[in-house]
Amino acid sequence: MAAYTVEVSMDTHILENLRVPKFSEKNRIHVRLAELSAAAHKFASSGDQAEVKRIEDQVDRVAAKLWDLTDEELSEIRSSLEEVV
Repeated sequence: MAAYTVEVSMDTHILENLRVPKFSEKNRIHVRLAELSAAAHKFASSGDQAEVKRIEDQVDRVAAKLWDLTDEELSEIRSSLEEVV
């Protein structure tokens, strides 16, 4: 995404070019991602970075299910992101 946007000026229009399904409270994966997001925000606001990291790992795994990614594909994405940071 960084190749598509200027990081200081991201806008929601980038979602028009990504396959991000509209939230549905009937979709178990969507609901789980929302729950994990709320938990991550809670721990981030309290400064518990270890718990944030643990939840981020769960978010990655649940999001991989959303997009039908294999463990190998998820691992490759994570490796690519580490190279960027």
